[in-house]
Amino acid sequence: MGTARTRRPKDLRAGAFQPAINSFTLHLNAEGKSPKTVRTYAEAAQWFAAEHLRRNTDHTDWDDVTTDDVRAWTVWLLNTYSDSYGQQPVPGAAAVLQVVVHRRRTAQPHGEAPSARRW
Repeated sequence: MGTARTRRPKDLRAGAFQPAINSFTLHLNAEGKSPKTVRTYAEAAQWFAAEHLRRNTDHTDWDDVTTDDVRAWTVWLLNTYSDSYGQQPVPGAAAVLQVVVHRRRTAQPHGEAPSARRW
């Protein structure tokens, strides 16, 4: 059994990353995802942007995000929150990866594949 840790409020101030999160939210709504799914994915992406990208990196765009960023974020979640929370970072990481992929697809001219330079 794990040791419980005190949760602090989530910082959801995504800054320059918010417009892509908004676009991703519209995309999820257009796909008919449930409101809870949309909210959960948007919040996970905002939290990742605020707590990891803005605090620990010089990244200014989703195109700068790497798998190492997502890995570091997941490790931080597991180390910061109780073991029972350890089941939840996977959907959060999935949300973050989907935002990155969505951003790269929408940034490409029609018909071109997204760059895989960092993935």
